Amino acid sequence: MATLSDATKKLIEAVGRVEHYEWTQVQTNYRYNNYGRFIFETFDYEKLLEKIEETIRSKGLPEDFRQYTINRWYNYITSLVICDFFLSHPRVRRCPERRNKQVDFFVDGKPFDLKVTFIPKYWSFKRALSALRDPRKLIIYCYEGMGADRAHFGAKIFFVMVDINNIGSHPWWMKREFDALERVVKLYLDRTRETAFFRNFRVRSKGSYVTVKAADAIFLIKKDKGFYYSFFRWKDNIPRAIMGRI
Repeated sequence: MATLSDATKKLIEAVGRVEHYEWTQVQTNYRYNNYGRFIFETFDYEKLLEKIEETIRSKGLPEDFRQYTINRWYNYITSLVICDFFLSHPRVRRCPERRNKQVDFFVDGKPFDLKVTFIPKYWSFKRALSALRDPRKLIIYCYEGMGADRAHFGAKIFFVMVDINNIGSHPWWMKREFDALERVVKLYLDRTRETAFFRNFRVRSKGSYVTVKAADAIFLIKKDKGFYYSFFRWKDNIPRAIMGRI
């Protein structure tokens, strides 16, 4: 792994302590989200657990608030680390508005939001494999299925975790395979300098259509004991897959 800031190293250590990840309810429990807002200001795992226990006691919350909030914190922290991998590349610069919920960084001057996600649970093996070579349907699906907490139609890069031996699972542990993730980010940014991205396509929203100006997809793929990648160079909205083993 390349040289990282001390802050990023601490995040990697903290998120490595998460032992369990399971959703027992939908991920848009607004009551839990409101009481768990401290996740965005907590970067130590032990302090996180302390705040969770105090909130359960003081607010009289059910026990499942604990795992729900650990999951949200885990997703937030892993995304911060992956964003740092992007920001270490010369093509990328940080969004100057720290609280901008629609832009994480700029690639070649173009704003993007990073979304780390998975293959949809009900997708077939064949459909998932097809997305590794042509992600257009998956990108559209991701926009149309966005949760209300990050529902916007600005430009996004979807970083998709795929366990090829268990399609339909949500391999949460892959979000902290940081050596592999960092290498994929660097390969992507080095080898897509001429990309035009997936541009000006339409997605359904509340019974009408919205035009998305730009999007892209990157895949980290686990197969047997190895990691692989797939990403794309776009021209005229046609993707050319770039694939390999890490």
